[in-house]
Amino acid sequence: MHRDKRRFFVPTIVLAVIGACVVGIWFLSADARREIDALATANADSTQWSIAQTEVELLTLETAVLTAMHDNSQAALREVRRRFDVFYSRIRVLQRSQQLERVREEPEVAETLEHAIMVLDNALPLIDGPDAELRAGLDDLEEQIADLRNDLRFVTLESVRVFARLAGQQRERVANALLDLAVLIVVLILVLSTTVFALVWSLRLGQRRTAEIALAQSRQRTIVGTSIDGVLVVGRDGRVLDCNPAAERIFGYAREEALGARMADLIIPDHLQQAHRAAMDEHLSTGRRRILGKGLVQLEAKDKSGRIFPVELSIDTAESTEGEIFVSFIRDISDRQHAERELVEARDKALAGEEAKAEFLAVMSHEMRTPLGGILGGLELLSGTDLTGRQKGFVDMMSRSGQLLLHHVNSVLDISRDDAGKTVLRPELFDPVELLMDVVNSQAVEAEAKGNRLLVSTGDDLGPVIGDRTRLMQVIVNLVANAIKFTRDGQITLSAMRDPGGTDVEFRVADTGIGIAAEDQARVFDDFVTLDTRYAREVEGTGLGLGIARRLVMAMGGEIGVVSQPGSGSEFWFRVPLPTGDAIALDQDGAASDGPKAGSGPSTSGLTVLIVEDNEINRAVAVEMLTGIGCETVQASDGAEAQRLAGQRGFDLILMDISMPRIDGISATRQIRETSGPNSLTPIIALTAHALPKDIERFHQAGMTGVLIKPLTRKSLVDSVEQHCSRRVDIPDTGVEPALSAELAQRAASEIAEHLSHMETVIGEGRAFHELADRAHMAAGLAAVSGLAALQEAFVTLELAVAELEGEEGEADALAELLAEARDLFRREGQAG
Repeated sequence: MHRDKRRFFVPTIVLAVIGACVVGIWFLSADARREIDALATANADSTQWSIAQTEVELLTLETAVLTAMHDNSQAALREVRRRFDVFYSRIRVLQRSQQLERVREEPEVAETLEHAIMVLDNALPLIDGPDAELRAGLDDLEEQIADLRNDLRFVTLESVRVFARLAGQQRERVANALLDLAVLIVVLILVLSTTVFALVWSLRLGQRRTAEIALAQSRQRTIVGTSIDGVLVVGRDGRVLDCNPAAERIFGYAREEALGARMADLIIPDHLQQAHRAAMDEHLSTGRRRILGKGLVQLEAKDKSGRIFPVELSIDTAESTEGEIFVSFIRDISDRQHAERELVEARDKALAGEEAKAEFLAVMSHEMRTPLGGILGGLELLSGTDLTGRQKGFVDMMSRSGQLLLHHVNSVLDISRDDAGKTVLRPELFDPVELLMDVVNSQAVEAEAKGNRLLVSTGDDLGPVIGDRTRLMQVIVNLVANAIKFTRDGQITLSAMRDPGGTDVEFRVADTGIGIAAEDQARVFDDFVTLDTRYAREVEGTGLGLGIARRLVMAMGGEIGVVSQPGSGSEFWFRVPLPTGDAIALDQDGAASDGPKAGSGPSTSGLTVLIVEDNEINRAVAVEMLTGIGCETVQASDGAEAQRLAGQRGFDLILMDISMPRIDGISATRQIRETSGPNSLTPIIALTAHALPKDIERFHQAGMTGVLIKPLTRKSLVDSVEQHCSRRVDIPDTGVEPALSAELAQRAASEIAEHLSHMETVIGEGRAFHELADRAHMAAGLAAVSGLAALQEAFVTLELAVAELEGEEGEADALAELLAEARDLFRREGQAG
């Protein structure tokens, strides 16, 4: 209750004071108005008296003149002159007085005064003349003075009227000014009142905040006191101002021991003392903050016993009544670092174990595949000999078991390669419809054995696409094989459809089998997962097929999933980006639909073709193929020579290799296009062993007309010539590519062996790996023209791996492993050849 009385006491007093001020201002204003009115009235009375006195002086002058007219004495004339002078001075005062300035502003008043002055000035010679002349002119003077009587009466009345008006205006202005003053004072008082109320409110708010601050300080003291981190407060002189119990526990000093002591002597290890002093001196002199406000910093500290241990420190400055202070939060991280070391060691051991396991699987799979190949080859040869029916049955059983084992080994090798990040994609142009048909043909026997039918359904907008056909086929085969396993006397449908307006193609494999439970659908793509179904006794497998499919789809930048209900079948789907092949001449599958058809133009006889290829064998193959269809050829070994030849004569077609020394194919094409030479419009076809969509786009931007993917085939070459040169080829298409001559095959094998040896030297001596990529590129071209497809793929993989693994740990070992695989393939394929 007393608090409520005090709450209203101060505002009441403030309001009373304000009321008293308002009343006082009101009385003061009224009194000032009376005084101003009185002052204004006195001034007006004084001025009007002067005007009336002028009129009296005129009458006195007139009386003196009349007296002198009847009195011939000198005294009478002197009185006339004296009264004239007084009246004249009065008129001059009226003409020059500042108080009468507003009166003289009236035109009639000013004209009347001028007339009076003129009359008086005309009388001056008579007044100042001899007495006889003055006495003689008294009659005229009396008449002139009588005429001035009315004028002076008019001036007097006008003055009264003007002064009355001016006095009223002045009083009105003073009254308005006083009113404005009163309003201003009232406003000022209101502002002051508001200010007083604001101050009172601020005072109360300050009191509440003070209470809140006190409460917060109490909480903060509790938090700091119970914190598990040590808190040290140090002054600019380096002495401890405060600490919490955690700091006592961490460093072993009692609070009484620490307060006032130098912090550096208590907790800074000897080997850090000099650095600490230098940092403190630098901050105090320059303000530089090395670790102040930088967050968590790991340092070393020492306790009372001298033990040095790691700490995590956060320190910053604050202002206090004693100036700048340093507040530090310190945590002993000895146990944490010990646990981290143990975790790192455990992780390293686990990673080493995983790497060892992956390496073991890869090595064992690779080593098992070689003897398996020999066993399967031997069984195939044995099946061609004279065997009894029973023996053929044993051979077929061993062959099927060997093929199954080889499939498992290849699956493990694929997983190991993917886990090691060595899966390399090789984009090429292909028809997805033909791909699906190839899968159906390859799986037809297995499907029929279970009584299943294989169907294909595709959209009309697919067309040729760019992607890794081999990997894509592997995914679809795995999905189809999985569907065959779990479907009896049913139907398996393969479908493909392009997303409208996009680059993705969605493939689906739907079956009418047993289906998959909802709780199992999330793990069917895990490795080594085999679901427990009613066909479990009859279905074989390692559970790797779907895991490999998931890895390959993700490697191609896609996604995979399944939709299924038990008893209603399953539908596996995956979506991968497959750009359309419109940008590439249909080199491998035939000429573009809008190009000229075979036989629609003149013969290729006499057609001149410039072949730009740095590999002599590749040039020889291209020359042989072009010569065989009646073309004339000119050869260049690099881009510089191609530019020179292209500037000398015109060609009907230019075949341009991409990767060449000195000047590459892209730069050479740009130069040819930018000059106004004879080949600025000649079709230029890129020759490359592998090309991603972005590379093909780059080729076209440089001015290339089309792309031929190595190995160069007669069909692709003929189609390209017919398309770009509008010529027909008059040779029968037997469907069989001409074989490489024995001489060229031997030279190609020798160069491949030389490239392998050189690449092994590059890796062994630790030289720049870009040289390894160049050699792998050339070897891939040689393998392509030699018909060694697997070896070509191995060299392409090695070339791409050089860029993908650049700067990574274990780069040399990974490249050496890929090179060893290529060497092994060359040895086996060379022996087979």
